[in-house]
Amino acid sequence: MNASWKLTARPLLVELADAAADVLRGSVGLEHDLAEHAAYLIVRRICHITGGTQVYVPKEDSITRHERDDAIMASWNGGNTRELARQFGLTENCIGRILAQRGERPQKP
Repeated sequence: MNASWKLTARPLLVELADAAADVLRGSVGLEHDLAEHAAYLIVRRICHITGGTQVYVPKEDSITRHERDDAIMASWNGGNTRELARQFGLTENCIGRILAQRGERPQKP
């Protein structure tokens, strides 16, 4: 795949393609040319789906928050809310909400 499309594409599209290619090479193990081509196809698909519209992209933690919450649940011993709040950079109330959402204890008012 010839990367000449990057010369005229919007910078955000090039950045998305480069990020996708990096993941495909590093995490999936695709060789360089195949990763570049797959990334191009991914970006084309994104353009097809969202082309011409404004798209809000939430912060990464909106899709990784469950991993943090799973770690909190695994570490909670019934009396270490303050410790978990410090460890995860959250308030005790936030830890309580996470526990309540997972059915571990009622949320304090």
